[in-house]
Amino acid sequence: MYINQKNVPYARMNDSSSATRLHQNDGFQLIAQALPDAVFVVNADGFITYVGDKVEPMLGHAPEDILGKAFRELIHEGDRSGLPHRFSEVQGGAWDARFLNPNGVPMWTNVSVLAPTANGVLDTGDMIVLVRGIRENELPRDRTMLYRRALDASNNLIVVTDPCLPDNPIVFVNSFFLEATGYEREEIVGQNCRFLQIGPDGVRDDYQPGFDGKPGLDALREAIATGSDITVVLRNYRKSGEMFYNELFLTAVLDENGEALAFVGVQNDITARIEAQSTLEDREKELGAFYNRAELRMGILEVDGEQLVHRSANRAACELFGVKEVDGATSKDLGFTDAETRRWYEHVRTFRSGDDVAFETRFPWDASSEDPGATHFRVLISPIGDGPLFAYVMEDQTSTRALEAERRRLYAAVESLRDPVMITDATLNRPGPYVLYVNPAYTSVFGYEAEEVIGKTPRISQGAATDHSVLARMRRKLEAGKPASGEVINYKKDGTPFLLQWEVAAVKDETGRVVHFVATMRDVTDRRRLERAVLEATAREQERMARDLHDGLGQVLAGTRYALSAVAGSLTQEDHREASTVRAAADQIGVALNQARTIAHGLLPTHLENNDLPTAIAELARDVSQAYSVVCSFEGGLTVTPASHSHHLYRIAQEAATNAVRHGGAHRIDIRLEALEAHPSGFGASLTIVDDGCGIDAGSASSNGLGMRSMHFRAQSIGGELRVESAPGERGTQIVCLFDAETSQTAGSADREAVMGID
Repeated sequence: MYINQKNVPYARMNDSSSATRLHQNDGFQLIAQALPDAVFVVNADGFITYVGDKVEPMLGHAPEDILGKAFRELIHEGDRSGLPHRFSEVQGGAWDARFLNPNGVPMWTNVSVLAPTANGVLDTGDMIVLVRGIRENELPRDRTMLYRRALDASNNLIVVTDPCLPDNPIVFVNSFFLEATGYEREEIVGQNCRFLQIGPDGVRDDYQPGFDGKPGLDALREAIATGSDITVVLRNYRKSGEMFYNELFLTAVLDENGEALAFVGVQNDITARIEAQSTLEDREKELGAFYNRAELRMGILEVDGEQLVHRSANRAACELFGVKEVDGATSKDLGFTDAETRRWYEHVRTFRSGDDVAFETRFPWDASSEDPGATHFRVLISPIGDGPLFAYVMEDQTSTRALEAERRRLYAAVESLRDPVMITDATLNRPGPYVLYVNPAYTSVFGYEAEEVIGKTPRISQGAATDHSVLARMRRKLEAGKPASGEVINYKKDGTPFLLQWEVAAVKDETGRVVHFVATMRDVTDRRRLERAVLEATAREQERMARDLHDGLGQVLAGTRYALSAVAGSLTQEDHREASTVRAAADQIGVALNQARTIAHGLLPTHLENNDLPTAIAELARDVSQAYSVVCSFEGGLTVTPASHSHHLYRIAQEAATNAVRHGGAHRIDIRLEALEAHPSGFGASLTIVDDGCGIDAGSASSNGLGMRSMHFRAQSIGGELRVESAPGERGTQIVCLFDAETSQTAGSADREAVMGID
């Protein structure tokens, strides 16, 4: 740093009398012209007051561009530190420095300072500065500068300290040190090196035990105190606060008495190496932890002649072998049978010939393949480098084998089922889903071979008579994550239609995501045809019985009641004690007549002949109320077509109401027939029977009896769905039949009856 760094105005310097005397001196002018050097005159503050004629041709600077500037601005920043000292010396001197051309490109020059004096005092107040370029083959006259240039050219961080001065300050740092740390030379020259230990929080990081296997601060302090050489690794900090690891090679420069004149520190930033080594150590620890804690049995083998020597084994392998460690043990030492030893050795030899090695074995080594207590292993062996060492991994396959055996059993069971089974992917949008598997029964029922349907959609068996409203309801259920069931017309390969009953369920992975659908199917055409025939025969028998009750027994009871009433009217109580008995008998016959008519109406609802389902159910509610002395109500006025559907719905209401009284002990029954809007099921209407009885146990006879089965069948017969909501111990049961109220214009019902042979 200069004593006065102000840029003194050029006018002031031109007005200087001392400068005028020196510049106008004829002898000075002659000398300046005769010298081979570029001549400058610089005042005591370091500013240029005169520029010689040779400056521009030698150094490239035009006089008018640099006159009045500080001379230090023309010197490379790495060589400026000595300028204040040079200019302050009366006797002047010479040294080497890098001079900057107008483009800032440095060139090595020799700089000499001539200070005119009189009795040891500056004569004029100005100094003459001579600058001469150094040729490549010319040795610098300033040997110190030569050494300095060599140090500056180094790619290491170099620092020199002076232990002869208080606190052993820095007296030199090279350019690479400045670049690496981010400091300016003026900020660190004169300081102790400990400033590099100041962290970003301003606190000195003085706990430095050493890193990378090298000593730290305590050892460094001792070496400085004793004037010894040492290598240490420290945590240092750049000016930005960034930490770096500094490998310091400290050399003491000793005098003839062994006293330290200086310390030269050559430093390397080894942060990347330390971090890489730390990462490697972490990886080694992780691998070591994995090796020792892994459930896989792992170890290292060495081929020693005809033997396999176990050099290492993890905890799981040692536990298998029944030892704490295996270092140097042979296979025989670890309990291997001769046959097992040969098996391992032969496979290692195979690998050494270039083939991969993987084989299966069992433990205990002499266990048979069918031994239920044996542990089954798959052994993989791979070489370590090109030497005789091999790594092995033993994977326990016992559970896998058990799962595979279970899979084979399940596969055999599905293959042997008499009902078709299909597995598809989880794609519901067209053109999916795609068939992944069908069992042999599918071929028997549908006529397609497996290869004809795998990869295709199940829609290949649908056709014109397929009720797509049923399929739409199935899709909604599957999308909601629920199983779906139903019946719909499908077609065999030869085009024959048949009634297919199916149940579809989702298969989920461990995350709960649906990955497949499984469908079990059954051809129920003949069964539904038989059930329909039974119901029709039952209906005909009920009609006959109803007419017999109404026309036969009803007339007899009516006539008998009339006769008894006439007899009772002719008798007086005073003359005939039996008169009251006769009247009572006539009344009882009247009650029996009403019951017979009620039963006849139940067997053959007259309003159903006109397809008036609401009126028929309303009469049913009245009859149930009278017959069982309960409250039975009806609400609804929905018209249902075709008439066959009305008959099925009436019988469902009748069966549910009578079961509620007989088996549930209900005191109140509510029946509703209503239309539905945007119901999640996709159906457009519902018949609901709710009671306050004792509920239905899922395992009871009433839950699986003929009545419940007939209600389910009747719901399926009209393309609907029956839902029963009840639980044992809870009051009440709700039976809901979901259906479409108007189906006369759809093909589903007619096609279904046609498939079952009903005209």
